[in-house]
Amino acid sequence: MKPEPALGLLIAFALILSGAAMAAEIELTEPVDVTQPGIIGQQITPVTVSYDGIPYLFWCSNSIQGTGDADFDILYSTMENGVWTQQTLLTETSTGNDHTPQPMVFDGQLYLFWSSDEAAYTGGTDTDIVYSMFKDNSWSQPGSLTATFNPAGDYNPFPVIFNSRLYVFFEWFSQDSGSYEIGSIAYDGDEWAVVTNITQGSNGHNFNPSAAVNGNMLVLVWESFNDDFTGPGTDSAIITRSLTTSHAWGNYSSISGTAGPNNHDPSAITYSGDTWIFWSTSSQSISTGNDYDIVARTFDEGGWNNTVHEISSGGSGDDTGPNVIVHHGELAVSWISASEEFSQGADTDIVLSEYDGKYWSTPVDISQQDHGRDDAGGFTYKFPAMIVHDGKLHIIWETNASPDFTSQSNTWLIMAVLENPGQTDQTIYWLALISFVCIGVSAIGLWKFRKQH
Repeated sequence: MKPEPALGLLIAFALILSGAAMAAEIELTEPVDVTQPGIIGQQITPVTVSYDGIPYLFWCSNSIQGTGDADFDILYSTMENGVWTQQTLLTETSTGNDHTPQPMVFDGQLYLFWSSDEAAYTGGTDTDIVYSMFKDNSWSQPGSLTATFNPAGDYNPFPVIFNSRLYVFFEWFSQDSGSYEIGSIAYDGDEWAVVTNITQGSNGHNFNPSAAVNGNMLVLVWESFNDDFTGPGTDSAIITRSLTTSHAWGNYSSISGTAGPNNHDPSAITYSGDTWIFWSTSSQSISTGNDYDIVARTFDEGGWNNTVHEISSGGSGDDTGPNVIVHHGELAVSWISASEEFSQGADTDIVLSEYDGKYWSTPVDISQQDHGRDDAGGFTYKFPAMIVHDGKLHIIWETNASPDFTSQSNTWLIMAVLENPGQTDQTIYWLALISFVCIGVSAIGLWKFRKQH
């Protein structure tokens, strides 16, 4: 007597499901070009924001084809049906350098902040923090926020909303201290206040401000080479300072402590009631190996947690430039990796890890099909750019991966898309469960069949 057809079909179905469960994993789309590849010049420092339900992408470029001249200008594009539209030149009238764009939506309006040495915007010869507002489908004439503050240059703005005010933090060069300091300026919807010095009289540079809001507190973070902050044996440290709703600034705090020698690239976000600070460190006391790793600490109402999360544990190369976003209830952290365990090939790649509230996922190589150096370059560490739209995580970075390029200084922007990781993980779980049930039922049926015959 032969086995019944239903039993054979059940066995085959179980084997198919088992194979599918083993093969299923988080899938990324193949990277696609966002800006035109193969042209001379750099297209760098991408940043994103959602305004009126539409994703906006900003970046700077010195490509003559895109800007009409060789200086750096600000360009932008919007997304329609998953595709970025034709790029638009925002700083068309500028003959100076415009870079490090940072958007923010405040009081229903879209603002863009950046650094510019265009005299028509700054009113002088140094670099200022300038801004423009998007209203009635057009951008306002750029104006300076720091023209009367500092004659020696202001750079790298970072906007954040706190206590019904729009704050813009930035770097400024102090002729008195000979160092870069951190400053801020606030807008209440009617007028801009005077600049506040967050640091002053430093004996070392202060760079790359980032900030996140946690309830009634704003947490500001930056990297500092100031000996007063770093301590002996440490070249640079990650420093924080908090602002309360009563407009009082707290004390300075080094969250990297005596870990050194180098700590760079801070990025802040609030997630599940805790403020997370990510950065790259070369310290062997809080990370493994002799390379740079991505680490993080958390802050809640009780203060800073002593636990240091090593996100890039197991990597043997440098992992730098983290950026972070919340995607479907999970933290998604993306960075630049030269670790062969995460990055395929001899180039640096863009990788991604996610945190579900308990565990960090194994880093995934986003740009493995790009055989070039997918590093950030440019003026800022806030790289790569990420935005969630229609339930999907869009990751945008700078690349020079082209066999036609003889110079790695020619770059363009490229993007990959990640579906909902929670749905993917759930699919794997159910496929595995169903397959095991089917295999079990099939085994019992086959055992009974052999016993009877």
